Amino acid sequence: MEACAETLRKNNLSDGYLRLVVSRGAGRMGLDPRNCQKPTVVIIPATYVITPAGSRPIKAVVASVKRTPPFCLPASAKTLNYLNNIMARIEGINADADEAILLDWRGYVSEGSGDNVFIVKNGRLFTPPLEASILGGITRLTVIEVAKKLGIEVIEENLAAHDLHGADEAFLTGTGVEVQPLVASRREKHWNG
Repeated sequence: MEACAETLRKNNLSDGYLRLVVSRGAGRMGLDPRNCQKPTVVIIPATYVITPAGSRPIKAVVASVKRTPPFCLPASAKTLNYLNNIMARIEGINADADEAILLDWRGYVSEGSGDNVFIVKNGRLFTPPLEASILGGITRLTVIEVAKKLGIEVIEENLAAHDLHGADEAFLTGTGVEVQPLVASRREKHWNG
């Protein structure tokens, strides 16, 4: 906590974003974690919100790349292994979209390449459950709490791609994107935001 506070002070940030990267530290080459006795912490400050499209609503495609299955690597383990997320984002870029939605290993909607997915249908709010190999993001949790306080029914259940296409509205949440409307992409059958 003190290192985070010091980073904010040294960068004159009262409102910003910090990314913490923790490794096992320096040590002998190899995969034995005992070779690295002292962790290394890198704190990266930013003064901006990280959004795929700035302040405008974004376009997304459903990627062919799948989210890493939870029995291989739990989504709650936030690691630097973003290869499938990056591959999905590249697929979105190649389709002239801002974002890509990944499906889980079972074929259900998981999350965006770096954000959580919500849809609105008939006045109710839907989002994939944690079991869909998603990161239980802080912003996701905040949206769920606020919706419940406003009397909006929140349903965490498996969503298929056609649920996205049939939604009344869709949006993404994340620390970097905050809450960002999701609208149609040109190459897919899409949903309105």
